[in-house]
Amino acid sequence: MIRDCGRWHFDGIYYENHNESYPAIRESMRILMENLISSKILIPKRLTGGMSLEYDTVDELLDQVEAFYLKDASEFDIEGDTIMYTPNGEQTSSNLVSIENFRISEQHFVFVVKTDYWLPMTMISEVFDFKWNLELYKLNYFRIPIFLKRLDKELGWENEELLLEENWFVSTQAGYDFFLRESMITRAYEENPNPDFDLNAYVDAIKMAKEQHSR
Repeated sequence: MIRDCGRWHFDGIYYENHNESYPAIRESMRILMENLISSKILIPKRLTGGMSLEYDTVDELLDQVEAFYLKDASEFDIEGDTIMYTPNGEQTSSNLVSIENFRISEQHFVFVVKTDYWLPMTMISEVFDFKWNLELYKLNYFRIPIFLKRLDKELGWENEELLLEENWFVSTQAGYDFFLRESMITRAYEENPNPDFDLNAYVDAIKMAKEQHSR
């Protein structure tokens, strides 16, 4: 099973010409890049193949992508840094979020949350032991749904399956939200209760999201 904690597939119009970039692709890239950077969810640093990105403006970033990928590649991925908020200020981390499969001939890419750092508990072993992560969770989790909702609105694509429920290794994704799986958070809480966390409210939120976005 995929270890990612969330994968949102943004889909719009499919174009039949596989050899040319679709109309208005630069505007789609601009909307994506501006939202990634302004939210500090992902500061683009590398493209597929490890090509480094150096830029001062979004236009310079788009120029580099166009020069290296829009002519010769069918799709590309974006990696970079994420600014996480902590009680002591901002912290820069890598490999927390990525963009995968940005296709040049159709409106499609995948926004990927690659780690459970955004959730109230994080897994510390392969036997599903968890530790509390409330400080980072309270300061950062809400940023992902806000980002996704804004991006979805500004792109204006069809996205018929964007918000449908998906289940991953330790998480449930529904709508713009994602949660530690109900069975896992319940068991972990029973083994290590935390008075600063409202388990019942969290479980209710999971159930409501699943009801609204079930397949």
